[in-house]
Order: sequence, then C-alpha cells, then structure tokens
Amino acid sequence: LAQRRISVDVTLIAYDAKFAQPDKSRYRANPYLQPFPELRDDWTTCDDATEDWTADDYRRWQAAWPNMLAWVRRMHDAGVLLVTGTDLTNEWIAPGDGLHQEFELLFSAGLTANQILRMTGANAAEALHRNDVGVIEPGRRADLVLLAADPRVAIGNTRAIVWVMQGGVLVANGAPH
Repeated sequence: LAQRRISVDVTLIAYDAKFAQPDKSRYRANPYLQPFPELRDDWTTCDDATEDWTADDYRRWQAAWPNMLAWVRRMHDAGVLLVTGTDLTNEWIAPGDGLHQEFELLFSAGLTANQILRMTGANAAEALHRNDVGVIEPGRRADLVLLAADPRVAIGNTRAIVWVMQGGVLVANGAPH
C-alpha cells in the first residue's frame, strides 16, 4: 500500500458507531442528527448489526478496539496514504459532524492534529490525483475553512467554523446547525 501510494480511508467512525452498545452510544444521542429525521427514523427501524450481541460480544469488541487503533497508527508510520472519511451510509453517522468525530477517533489512535489535517487535505488530493486542491498555495482552488480555534491545540476545534469558502466564493458563515 505504501509503495504504490494506494489510499486507505479507515473510517473508524463506521466501526465505532456500528458496534457501540445502543444504550451507551454517543452516536444515537448526537444532536447533529436532528436535522436529518429521515436518517434517524431509518436507522431506528432497520436491523441493528448487534441486536443479538451478548455482553461478552461487546466486551470482545471493546478489547479489539485498541488493536484497530494500533493498526491505523502502524499504517501511518509505514507511509500508507491515509485519508479521512466517514462512510455516511453506515447507521448513526451524522452528516458533517461525523467527520469531526472521525478526527477525534484518529487522534485517539495516536495521530497528531497536523497528520489528520494532512489526511483531509494534501493526502486526499493525492488520492484523487488532483493538483488544484489539498494545500494552500498560489494557483490552487480556494477551498478553505476558517476556524475560530486552533485544531492543533484540540482536534475538536475543527467544529469552531467561522466560514467556508469553495472555489474562492464564501458559501457559508458559521458552523452548520
């Protein structure tokens, strides 16, 4: 993977949301799901991947989770082209906020904020074979997000959105509600 520069989007959130105990899931109680009642209704009525799990099954998953985080760190350290994503089609992943939650999970895997932001920008551009996006430089598209707080201080600061610019045009003021 590293030698061939094959990109990997690990989507930790897809696993964390799917295998979290329903009564302990931060995803089901996420206020960012409120604007998407259709998704919430679908996920509430569809079959749950863990509906027949026992307490032992959940304990085994919790025991396996650190191995998953270590695998992500090993791939990064080996030079694999990691990118960020959320796999929104999985249940309980809120559009928009899911990416911020993915950042937090990647941080818990031992990646730094700079590494996570690079995965989201420059690495994503490389994976898409695009040379007009991914970094801030003359000649690139001006797709920017201005934050009120430094995500290198706390990765959750990626939620402190002041404005969003796409192709040099301001398309949103403030964080989405």
